[in-house]
Amino acid sequence: MDLVCYERFTENKAIVDPTLLREGVFDNLLENEESSVVTCCDIQKEITFEMRKIVIVWMKEVTEEQKCQLEVFLLAVNYMNRFLNICQIRRNQLQLLGTACMLIASKLRESTPLTAKLLIFYTDNSITLFQLLQFEQLILSKLKWDIAVVTPLDFLQRIILKISEEPVGCSSSEIDDRAKALISYCACEHGFWRLPPSLIAASCIASALLTNVRQMKYNCQLNDVFRDICSMTHIEMESLQMHVKYVHDMIAGSGRSTADGRTEQADGYGTDSRKDGEFTTPPLDNAKSPLEIETATTPTDVYDIDF
Repeated sequence: MDLVCYERFTENKAIVDPTLLREGVFDNLLENEESSVVTCCDIQKEITFEMRKIVIVWMKEVTEEQKCQLEVFLLAVNYMNRFLNICQIRRNQLQLLGTACMLIASKLRESTPLTAKLLIFYTDNSITLFQLLQFEQLILSKLKWDIAVVTPLDFLQRIILKISEEPVGCSSSEIDDRAKALISYCACEHGFWRLPPSLIAASCIASALLTNVRQMKYNCQLNDVFRDICSMTHIEMESLQMHVKYVHDMIAGSGRSTADGRTEQADGYGTDSRKDGEFTTPPLDNAKSPLEIETATTPTDVYDIDF
């Protein structure tokens, strides 16, 4: 049915169910998150981490332009990385894989999912409908239909609800927006793929608090907030401190690219340290807010890139 000029499509969304924020649900998420962790076994012969990042950034731009929920992008990246851990593909199939992952994720989470025709258009018609549908079936088969996995967003609201009880110098909505922006950038970096979703969520929330200059006078309360976060997620303080630094390094662009497409970081990157320690703020001199970082330009055709 055609719409007249003053009509528009509306999408109704359910309100947040308080039952899903209960402690028992949070504990179940912690127990089940291991199945969504990517082990990053490098079995690919033609595909490097840098190639993956190019396609993942493109996927991020597509989902943002289509105003999809952030969870669609996070799920698509999870499917892509898990698939690449168990199945070798050629480099000219990488964009096809990313497109099929977005199709599956949007069907799972969006009330109006992305259409195959639209996604093919975003690839500059470099793939066919038959290829896309065949790859969709292959992905679901290889992942054994385990697609409703835990993401960092599942922990976000519960943690923010807890820390909102403390004076931290910014509103819950500000923390939520900043943390979501950081989570989306973490999904593009291979060092964060093998981390548990709860650790990513905790690190991004802590980083969001530390990047807000208005909370400098709240440093005493912040240490209490970080202890609450560690207690909820069963993360040691030193581990949280270390991964917050990695988040800031990522935003500041302090990682150094190596010849194989990887990014060098401090020793222990992506590990889970288990020693107690007091939280100290990482250096933020050159760091930019994730909301200020310019989005990379979508490649016209990933196949044309000289890898």
